[in-house]
Amino acid sequence: MRNHLVRWSVTAGVTLAVVAPLAGSANATVVAPPTARDGRLTQVGPIAEFGFPSWYRDSTGLRLEACTTTDDPLCAVLPDEVPNPDLPVSYPDNFPGEFFYQLADATLTLTDGTKAVIGLNVEGAWANDAVIDGDQMVFGRVRIRFAAAAGRRFRITHPYGIDDLTADDKGVRMTEDVGTTPGAFGQALNSRIGPFLKWDPAVGPAAPAGYTGDPGVDHKVVGSPYGTNFVRIEELDPATGAVLSQVGFTDTFSIQGRYATNAGVDVDQATFTTGPDGNGVVEVYATSEAGQAVEIAANPALGIRGTRLRGQNGHYGRFPVTGPLPTGASVDIVNASDRPVAKKTRKLVDVVQVSKAAYDADAHTLTVAATSSDQDSAPGVLSVTGYGPITGQPFTNVFVPPATVTVTSTSGGAATASLLGSGTGRQAGRHRIDGRDRHVPLGSDLGPGGDPDRRDHRIGLVRGAPAGDVRVHADPDRPGRAADVVPGHGERRRGREADRRGGTGPDDPARPGGDAGRLRVERRRDVQLEAGLRTGRDPRRGHGGEAHLHLPGAGPAGVAGTQRVVRLRQRPGGVRADRDQPERDGHRPGDRAAAGRDVPGRGDGALPDRQQRMADHRHEQPGRRAADHRGAR
Repeated sequence: MRNHLVRWSVTAGVTLAVVAPLAGSANATVVAPPTARDGRLTQVGPIAEFGFPSWYRDSTGLRLEACTTTDDPLCAVLPDEVPNPDLPVSYPDNFPGEFFYQLADATLTLTDGTKAVIGLNVEGAWANDAVIDGDQMVFGRVRIRFAAAAGRRFRITHPYGIDDLTADDKGVRMTEDVGTTPGAFGQALNSRIGPFLKWDPAVGPAAPAGYTGDPGVDHKVVGSPYGTNFVRIEELDPATGAVLSQVGFTDTFSIQGRYATNAGVDVDQATFTTGPDGNGVVEVYATSEAGQAVEIAANPALGIRGTRLRGQNGHYGRFPVTGPLPTGASVDIVNASDRPVAKKTRKLVDVVQVSKAAYDADAHTLTVAATSSDQDSAPGVLSVTGYGPITGQPFTNVFVPPATVTVTSTSGGAATASLLGSGTGRQAGRHRIDGRDRHVPLGSDLGPGGDPDRRDHRIGLVRGAPAGDVRVHADPDRPGRAADVVPGHGERRRGREADRRGGTGPDDPARPGGDAGRLRVERRRDVQLEAGLRTGRDPRRGHGGEAHLHLPGAGPAGVAGTQRVVRLRQRPGGVRADRDQPERDGHRPGDRAAAGRDVPGRGDGALPDRQQRMADHRHEQPGRRAADHRGAR
C-alpha cells in the first residue's frame, strides 16, 4: 500500500489574521472565489492531557481528533517524529514533534512533466520544535509547491480557494499558516481550511469505518466550501492575467483523518468557600459533549465521594467539605464515557468578587473593594494588580487609571472589573513638540518624547490651547533650558505695544486680571502653571507673547529673595525658554532687551541666536518612518 504521508516543514513563521508570509514566490495573491463560502471549522474541543485540543469540529458537525499514535496506519505520525518509535507514544517523554487532525494532499504531474504538490492540513506542532508545555499550537496550512521558471504566473484552484502565484528563482513555493500562536487554538478556525475533506461516498470504495479516508489510496473527495473538490493549475499571462492554458488537473486526494470518539472534558472552574470554622463547600463547573458521564473523582482528603455532575453540555456539582481545607487541595474531574477515560486535575481556589472599582479624576484616587470566599482563620490577602494590597484606603496619585482592575487572592482566586470614573475631568490641550502637534491631557507630566532626562527639547503652544494645571519640566541647575512649556490662553491683546512691552510677571498690575501664569516650584524639577500664559499679537509676526518662570537660584551674597528668571516667549513656531537673569524680591527685570543682555555668561547652556535658530530648525525636522519589514520563508 502506498503511503502518502508527507512530512511538511513545521517552520510556521508569523501569524496573521488571514495570510502568513508567503515563502519563495515573488508575487502571491489570495483570490476571492466566484461563489460564496459555505462552511468552515467551527469549534475547538476540550484540551487533552497532552495540552492540545482533543478534537476540532466543522460546520457539518464532523469532529476529527488528533492523530498522535504510531500504531494506527490510518491515523499515524511518522516514526521519525517521536524520540523512540519502538515505544508507545506518551506525553511528554515520547511525544511527536508534529501531527495532524487533517492531512490532505494532492499530487499531480503538469504538462511539462513537473510534479506539483498541494497540502491542505490542520496541524499540531510545537512553537520551538521541542516538546515544551505551553508551546503547543495548531494551525491551518495551505501549501503549494512545484518547479517553474522565474516570472511564470499561475492560478491554482483548490478545495479551499484560489491562489495567484508568480514563480521566482526557486519556482512556486507558497505556504500560508494561520494559528501559530502557542495556546491560541481558536486561531485555526480563521484559516482557509474547513470543512474537513472526506472520501466521496458516491464513489467506491467506501472510506474505512471511523475515518475520513485511507491515506494510502487516492480518492475523490467532498467537503470544499466552494464546491471545488479538485486542483486545477492554469498558466496566466504575467502582465494581463489572461489564461494561457491549463497545465495540470486532479480530483483525487490522499486523505487522513479519524472521527473523534472521545469527547474529553474541560474544567471551567473549581472553587472553595470556607467559613470561620473551616467548614465549607467545593463547587465545580465543567464542559463536554452532550450525554457524557462527567464526574468528580473520589477525594478522601476532602471527604468527597465519586459523584456524577449534573447537566448535559454544561456540568455542575456542589460538594460539602468538613474541616479546614488542606493546603494546595485539588480535585479530579473525569469523563467516564471516554476510552481511555479523560481526566483533568484542577487546584481549588477561592472566589473573588469585586464590589467597587472607582476612579476620581479630580483627586487622582483609585478605590477598590473586594471580598473572598476564603473566610477561615487564615483568609487570603486581596491585592490589586499593579497597585498593591487592598487596605480599605484608596490608592493615591493615580493620574492615568487602567480601564479595568484585576484583584488577586493569595488563595488563588482572581476577578476583573471595569472601572467607573467620576469628577469634572480636564480637557485635552494641543502642544507643539519638536514642530509637531500632539494632544496631551492637561494635568499630566509632559515629557519630550516621553524622555524626562532630555532637557533641550523645544516645546511650544499651539494657538487656542485651553488653560489648565499643566506641569513644566525644567532643569533647576540650568534654568534657562526649560524642557517643557505649558499651554494657556490668558487674555489676548492686539497691537504691537503689547508684544513690545516684554510680557508680564505673575504679579504685574499693568494688565487687569494678572493671569499671565503664576508658576511655583513643586518639586526639584517640576513647576506648575496655575493660570494661562498671557499672549499678545503682533501684525508683523503673528501670534506672540511671553511669561516668566521663576526658579530658585543663587544670588549675590547677602541679597535676600534673589531668583533666577526664565522668560517663556510664544512665537508662531511655539513657545521657547529665553535667557535668564537674577531678579530681586520676585520682580521681573526691566524689558526684553535687558533680559537678553543680563545673562550670567553663556556657560549656562544658552546658544548664540543664530546657532539656537539652527538647533531649533534641526529639532523640528520630522523623524523618518521606520522601513517596513517583510519576512519570507
